[in-house]
Amino acid sequence: MAAADPPEVLAQASLELGHPNRRHDHKITTNDHKHNAPRAGSAEPMNVLFVCTENIVRSPLAVTLFQKLQGPGGLHEARAAGTAAHAPRRLTTREIAWADLVAVMERAHQELIRTYWPRHAGKVVVLDVSDRLPPHDPRLPEVLEPKLSALLERCDRTGSEALTPVKEAGGAFAATLARLIKRLFDVAVSGAILALGAPFFALIGLTIKLEDGGPIFFVQDRVGEGGVGFRCYKFRSMVEGAEKRGLGGHVAENDDRLTRVGRVLRSWTLDEVPQLFNILRGEMSIVGPRAWIPSQAERCTGWARRRFEMKPGLAGWAWIHGRNLVPWDDRLRMDVWYVDNWSLRLDAYILARAFVLLFQRRGVYGPGGITQDPHV
Repeated sequence: MAAADPPEVLAQASLELGHPNRRHDHKITTNDHKHNAPRAGSAEPMNVLFVCTENIVRSPLAVTLFQKLQGPGGLHEARAAGTAAHAPRRLTTREIAWADLVAVMERAHQELIRTYWPRHAGKVVVLDVSDRLPPHDPRLPEVLEPKLSALLERCDRTGSEALTPVKEAGGAFAATLARLIKRLFDVAVSGAILALGAPFFALIGLTIKLEDGGPIFFVQDRVGEGGVGFRCYKFRSMVEGAEKRGLGGHVAENDDRLTRVGRVLRSWTLDEVPQLFNILRGEMSIVGPRAWIPSQAERCTGWARRRFEMKPGLAGWAWIHGRNLVPWDDRLRMDVWYVDNWSLRLDAYILARAFVLLFQRRGVYGPGGITQDPHV
């Protein structure tokens, strides 16, 4: 199972997706090498991402040579990315998703994609260019050019093998079926937990009511899939009007606004049980990014809004990596990673990990025992 993006490849990016469908007739001669480009309509445009590690000169050089081999107005798009912290453009999930082919310089770099972007491992092409060549070695273009020429021929061949309507329909059907299975699982599990646990949940509600006479549920506006708002339900764990006292929207482990029952509920994450009703109503899922309040969602722009392409969940990729102990920006990137790499298998892994971590009670509060999410 893949881990979260490593620190050296996590970076915010706001990228333009898509590319023009440009088709031109041309013949290029470069260092006595001739490449006959396909005539209009004979191939589909391909997005090629060149990736390097510490030797960050190599991927931009590869882009330059690749475009030169195509000639003016080339059919295929190319970008350069690096995994080093000092790379001009750093490798991100968005870059990987954009690419039809990911050209890495060495076989060792292939493992980076396999580890952190397993769903895109099939896109990887190894150019096999030794990292021992210094960044500005004059031999580097000579080594790269024949490899890029072969890659260009592969792009023309692969691009011309467009998916047939049958294959496209099959892919869409598989995706729809997976979503349907996820939804059926949500309904079955949430319904069963609510039915079997009804006496216990009623007892929780009674203890909340008896402690201070306040409401049993805490209801709050949240933002779900597609940016659509909904009313989220939780067992009340704090005194009435807590958001106007003390830390406001933030919560501390020793917070005097927490009720005695509330401390226990939060410690075991039982305060979130009523969200099973939100799951039954189709507003949430058992697994997914955390449901944000509107003030947080309003400040989520660009690439980060991809997190709203799936329903929010009780447990998620960031949840099993430390919950509130994970810095906010990293949680955001993990949410986007989950959306880009979602599968039923990934959900099963998250659920298995969440079940174990639930009993460890790690990450219930943030660093220093205080949960301080921004924009609340």
